[in-house]
Amino acid sequence: MPEARRPALPVLLGTLAVLYFLQGLPAGLLAKAVPSLARESGLSREWIGLLGLAAAPWALKFLWAPWVDRLGRGRPGHRKRWVIGCQALVVLILLLLSFTERAVWFADAFPLLLLLLLLLNTASATQDIAADGLAVRLLRPEWRGPGNSVQVLGYKVGLILSGALLRLARQPVVAGGHSGVVTDTGGVVPRTPGDVALDPSGGTGVAALVVAPVAGLLAPPRLAAVGSDFAGLQGR
Repeated sequence: MPEARRPALPVLLGTLAVLYFLQGLPAGLLAKAVPSLARESGLSREWIGLLGLAAAPWALKFLWAPWVDRLGRGRPGHRKRWVIGCQALVVLILLLLSFTERAVWFADAFPLLLLLLLLLNTASATQDIAADGLAVRLLRPEWRGPGNSVQVLGYKVGLILSGALLRLARQPVVAGGHSGVVTDTGGVVPRTPGDVALDPSGGTGVAALVVAPVAGLLAPPRLAAVGSDFAGLQGR
């Protein structure tokens, strides 16, 4: 690539970090969050094991990798178009999953959930092919070591956060002096009869990823409630 058109190293590394972070989000969702939520919903281990099939595109992406490199080759930004198209599909699938109740996905709609997760991972794996080609083309040989480190770091951070934040959203939180648990729709329902519900009917599944950690960090903990919970555990 001509040096005049090559992005500056900080810009390039930042772009790669974001691209691979976005690839890690679906991976963490499938590997950590979805099996745990499926088990909480009462799904049998046999059905939960089928979720592993949705990760097959990552092992099989070599089958269509040559086509990603060839289709549109020679046109300006053909790998960028692959990345943007695949990421748009990922966002669309995640929105569809977030606007439907969890009880629906882990019941009669479970086969559809498997299909959507398979499509989600196909889009992410295809984006990975295009992003790898983009990195090889843009990075100088002496930049490829730091570039690879940034790629791995971005992917791992996305993988950890997508699983951890969803699990945190299911943990008890304290907000405005009242403790509660974030629901699948993003509201906070009371843990004790004296507490009040915080918008239990509002929001979406995606909102639950933000409400619980933020509420837990910004609101001061209620020591009496913590002490009573601990006493209750001791009495069991």
